[in-house]
Amino acid sequence: QNKQGGAISAGMAVATHSSGIGAVLADATDLARSTRGIATTTANDTRQVKIQETGIVDLADWTAATGAATLSAGAVYYERATPGQLTTTMPGAGAVRTEPVGTALGPTRMRLHIESSRGSVGGALTHQQIMSRVSLRA
Repeated sequence: QNKQGGAISAGMAVATHSSGIGAVLADATDLARSTRGIATTTANDTRQVKIQETGIVDLADWTAATGAATLSAGAVYYERATPGQLTTTMPGAGAVRTEPVGTALGPTRMRLHIESSRGSVGGALTHQQIMSRVSLRA
């Protein structure tokens, strides 16, 4: 259930609400709002939102999350300090999470890496490890 207090759009990075139930937008500057998955549907406040946590997300339009309709093939995407947003720029100062959310396999498809790095401290895959695995599985 969307507990953001506003819309969650398809493609946006989402986290678990502080109650442990429901979804809010992920935020790179708030460890409690680390990415749990990518919204695959759009939902207004209190409506059900579908979230994908693993595998490959295929969306026709990524504008709500990246500012562009399509992904840049081969690019690694990270959480932004702007809630729900994804960026190809590795987070810098102020970010509490720098692990990749996923890698674009093409203009509409992203392979998620969330299961690799969720809740880890020091155990997350590095950017180089993820890139080598993506090139092997793409």
